[in-house]
Amino acid sequence: MKKIIIALIVLGIGLAACENGGVNSKTRALITEPTLTEMEINAWPMSQEPTLAPMYRGRWEDNGATQLFSTDPNIQGMTIEGFEFEEGYECKLIVKESSYKNPPTDCRNQWYKLVKVVSKTKVE
Repeated sequence: MKKIIIALIVLGIGLAACENGGVNSKTRALITEPTLTEMEINAWPMSQEPTLAPMYRGRWEDNGATQLFSTDPNIQGMTIEGFEFEEGYECKLIVKESSYKNPPTDCRNQWYKLVKVVSKTKVE
């Protein structure tokens, strides 16, 4: 019975996303920096207190913009699903970036999933 209820909830969320205009997705190249640092961030959904989270920086190859990512899977929208950051290595990744066309107000608009690791280079 629990499995049926969970399946209905997941189906409802999927239908809600379609009602909000669906999802846009694109594949992008990202180069990660080799260092990890802890930063205080406001976790999503809106939390009253900042959270100390392990973060690393990535640079998008298409436009040079940098972005922070977390190694903590509980930080919604700031992780790359399927990628395990390893300090001391610079990685070139192919990442699928997805976003809602008309985002709900109670969740992050973007999320990321690893497509493949192109290269992994030890940085001294």
